[in-house]
Amino acid sequence: MPPTKTKAMYYTYVLQSQQKNILYKGSTSNLELRIIQHNDGLVAFTKKYRPWVLLYHETFSTRSEAMAREKFFKSGKGREWLKQIIDKSVQLNPPQAEASRLCREGFRFSAATDNVVTLKEKISKCWSFLMP
Repeated sequence: MPPTKTKAMYYTYVLQSQQKNILYKGSTSNLELRIIQHNDGLVAFTKKYRPWVLLYHETFSTRSEAMAREKFFKSGKGREWLKQIIDKSVQLNPPQAEASRLCREGFRFSAATDNVVTLKEKISKCWSFLMP
């Protein structure tokens, strides 16, 4: 039987710096790896504001859709929309907001004590809890 092709998924995401009140918006085809790259200091802009936590994300079937959504998030209307969605999520779903807070704490990355493997384990645990 020939191997089946899995359809690629693309993500638009919003990260929040745990060091300063800064949001970073981006898009990728591998969300878990991209978060690790941000926290490992492999992305120029985000390197100086580590550690980062995933605040919000959306999934798309094409790269162009994800990139268009990223562009929207970076616009004035997009920033306002994100603020409303994030605020509403915290108000309407306290258990998920609490889970998100706990996972953000788990994502705190220390170069002295954490390595890529431990960070990937933390991400996987939170991912499975937030997205059953």
